[in-house]
Parts: sequence; C-alpha cells; structure tokens
Amino acid sequence: MLDTTLDARTQAFLDKFEAALAAGDLDAAVAMFAPECYWRDLVAFTWNIKTMEGRDQVREMLSSCLARAKPRNWKIAEGESATETGGVTECWISFETEAARGYGLIRLQNGQIWTLRCPARRQSRRQNLERIARRGNRAAWP
Repeated sequence: MLDTTLDARTQAFLDKFEAALAAGDLDAAVAMFAPECYWRDLVAFTWNIKTMEGRDQVREMLSSCLARAKPRNWKIAEGESATETGGVTECWISFETEAARGYGLIRLQNGQIWTLRCPARRQSRRQNLERIARRGNRAAWP
C-alpha cells in the first residue's frame, strides 16, 4: 500500500530535494521552489545571515555555495511531524552540510517550497579541529 501520510509526502519531497542538490542539478532544485519563495540561510550555506527572495536569488546562492556546502541527510527532525493548515505544509527538519548540522523549518505550498529556514546548529567535529589548527592551538586538540 502506498504511504500517503503527510509525513511520508514531506519526507519524499525532502528526498527529491536532496537528490537534486547532491546531483548539482540547479534547475531541478530551483524548480522545487515556488515563484514567490524565501530561503533564510543562517550560516549553514553562505557562512552569513542571508535571505534569498525568489528563484533567481536561490539559484545564485546555490551556484556559489552548493559545491562547498555539500548538503545532505534532509529529514523530518526527530520527534517532529509535518502539519498542514490553510494549504501550507509546515515541518521542522534536520540536515547536514560539510561543515555543520542544521535544524530548520520548511513550508510547502502547492507542492513547492514557499519558505525555507536553514540555521546551522553545530559545526562538525572536523570543522572545529580545522579551525583550531588554523589558530595554531594544538594543545586544544583531543
């Protein structure tokens, strides 16, 4: 039987988004955004606090950051479930980049991303070690 629960549909959407990003397919990734869309990046991709408005700005950001960020593991956040109100599906999500783990919020409208909020929550262990090495603080290494 086909699983058509809201969580299953949301995770299937995240899987498709992850596949487009992993393939470096900007056209497919950008097409998953609504014409009027907003992506609020809080350090996870751009290493800055930046809001992209519309598909053109999303494409521009991805073309400059995707290869470095290497986003992956887009999932519904542990203990969370998707909700739907007024035709908008909302869900807390988790994801990883090459340098950080993130916990964000996605809102889907008409099967496309309307808003995506991606804050970095924690740097990876490797990223922390590289930062320490750049500062020359080897005594802090485990």
